[in-house]
Amino acid sequence: MATRATGIAAAAVLAAVVVTGCGPSDTATKVDTRTSASTATAAVPLGEAELSGRLLTMTDLGTGYAPSSRDDLTVPGCPVYDQPGGGGLQFATKVTAKFSGTTANGSGTLTEELHTDSPTKLSEGTKAVFDAFAKCGSFDMSLGSTQTQVTVNPAEAPKLGDESYAQLVTLSGGRTLVYKQQAVRAGNVLVVLTGTPALVDAQLPHAVEKACGSH
Repeated sequence: MATRATGIAAAAVLAAVVVTGCGPSDTATKVDTRTSASTATAAVPLGEAELSGRLLTMTDLGTGYAPSSRDDLTVPGCPVYDQPGGGGLQFATKVTAKFSGTTANGSGTLTEELHTDSPTKLSEGTKAVFDAFAKCGSFDMSLGSTQTQVTVNPAEAPKLGDESYAQLVTLSGGRTLVYKQQAVRAGNVLVVLTGTPALVDAQLPHAVEKACGSH
């Protein structure tokens, strides 16, 4: 039965429309750079207002971009949505920012999600979701009457934060679109960027820095 896509996985497929998984993982790459010092700090989840203030803004992205909204999606082809709680990350607090626009380098899209919870919950939950979608590999998404095949492939995870994951998401239906999704946990905050690969790569370091409260 089709269910509404939410959370980290929804952000990946959503990228194609508006702006924008443990066992062996063949479609997500993880880098674990956690240290005892960082794990011991920032164990208490942030409040929504504080977390919202750490999202990227149009000023961070530069000229040519504007906020964007998104439509509801259904993802009937991935078994992760048949599990209790549905698909997606479910943590204490989540905030989202979505952008789309055109710059001198062409069109670009970006969705940022910030999540906060205890470091242990963030670590276990993120790993489980990425692994679930790694096991799906390829599945179907529907947007209204349009059917799209979603394929997840490995990408090199950034060496940022305590843990990081990365994958490329290809949407085939009409024209083929490729998006990158990167997730970085730093203490009690999880940063997830999904969108045009070059834009995700360019904005991730600043997004992590800002999410950690050092901006």
